[in-house]
Amino acid sequence: MKKSKTEISIKKKKKRISKSVKAINKTLDWIDIDEVHENYISLKRSSKTEHVVGFKIDPPNMFLEDETIQSRWINALRTVFNRIDAEIYQAFVYSPINLDTHLAAYHTKLQYETDPVIIDMINTEIQLWSDYSSYNFELEFFIMLKGKESKNFTKKYLMLAREFQRNGFIITPLNYIDFNNLIAYTFNNQMINDFYFSRGVFVDKILLDSEIQRKEEYDHEPIY
Repeated sequence: MKKSKTEISIKKKKKRISKSVKAINKTLDWIDIDEVHENYISLKRSSKTEHVVGFKIDPPNMFLEDETIQSRWINALRTVFNRIDAEIYQAFVYSPINLDTHLAAYHTKLQYETDPVIIDMINTEIQLWSDYSSYNFELEFFIMLKGKESKNFTKKYLMLAREFQRNGFIITPLNYIDFNNLIAYTFNNQMINDFYFSRGVFVDKILLDSEIQRKEEYDHEPIY
């Protein structure tokens, strides 16, 4: 029985996806990322395993300060780095804006509001802030350490965090979402991110179903 054009198209699609996955696997081989955990990334090459830990800094806006305050912040940062005997990694990451706390306040108001006009206004605000969060990003500053899991490694991390806090910086430990954002921004390749984290649109069935749907819609379009 002769195969239809749709079946041939699906077969070609499968081959192309298979080749893409193989290519991405080769790329992932040199990335060395073994797994992303709640508060660290594990790296693995052969039998060697290392951890990446860190925190993000809420940076002061030095450009709004006078020269004296600017110099004070620079000296504070110099003091931190001079006291740490370890290789420090830094990254600037554009991350999706997290407005969960802000939106939670609106949802709390909805629970106790009875006026339909005000309820409608609150829902409008929630939608506006949700859209803003979806289409805008914020620049975050990450400081990280890499090394084998040990008491000494943990000690260096705690000392680094303590020195930043002691010198007036506000820090927040990096979590699973932060590490995801770091990797996604570093590689800037949605195919790699979707494949590695097993999420997004890079799934064979979804791709093939979309292709079939587009083909069916095209076949049934009216001819004028």
